[in-house]
Amino acid sequence: LASTAALLPTGCKNLDELLDGGVMTGELTEVTGPPGSGKTQLCLSLAAAVAMETNSSVAVVDSRGSFSSQRLRDVILGRGGGEEEAAMDYMERVRLYRAFDLFELLTLVDSLKQKVAEQEDSFHSNLHLVIIDSVTPLLSPLLGGQQSQGHALMGHLALALRTLAQDHSIAIVYTNNTVSDGVAGSEGLKPALGRTWSHVPSARVTLTSTPPHPTAAPARGRERRACLTKSTRQSAGIATAFSISDAGVQPWSAVAT
Repeated sequence: LASTAALLPTGCKNLDELLDGGVMTGELTEVTGPPGSGKTQLCLSLAAAVAMETNSSVAVVDSRGSFSSQRLRDVILGRGGGEEEAAMDYMERVRLYRAFDLFELLTLVDSLKQKVAEQEDSFHSNLHLVIIDSVTPLLSPLLGGQQSQGHALMGHLALALRTLAQDHSIAIVYTNNTVSDGVAGSEGLKPALGRTWSHVPSARVTLTSTPPHPTAAPARGRERRACLTKSTRQSAGIATAFSISDAGVQPWSAVAT
């Protein structure tokens, strides 16, 4: 079993500080928020930062068919990834997988577990980050009628992900949608998938976005907020601001230039 833990950079200093240094290997981290809050862009920045700064391999599981290799390339180039050839070298450390139902994801996780354990090749021997964007469409269809069966499958996935993370010192970061908190007269949101799944991650970051600042430079985009709503390493409730640029997730500054 892997016995060492490490912190992986998110690609944004503010978010690294929010997470007490970065994303921890051996743990599951949830990124949740409504559509357009920046979940996928954060995943792309995380993949680029880990590939560029740690020379680690990254497995990205796309459950919605929305992953953009072109966008990843732009983020790498925007982060000083050199010329096109150098950017392609970094991109080779990021491998894309598709999973459009829970059983495909479980099969993939088992396959990764076996290949990492056997050190099958350089990609798997250096694999320290798995990103799943998103778990929501894979799990939510199972939580309708047969509640007991759906929750059993949810537990199976949680155990498989924890085993992969803890046994092989891999950070697993996944995105989750938000739903209404169900409070009458409230516009509040809560992570999807219910109370059972809420216990799965060691850390949860909740993203929100605001309308574009009227005096902000175009490249700064709109201000977005990241709040640490669950953590085993520091107090929850702290927050930071960020924006999304060509280089991915960046610290926010409300002062226009």
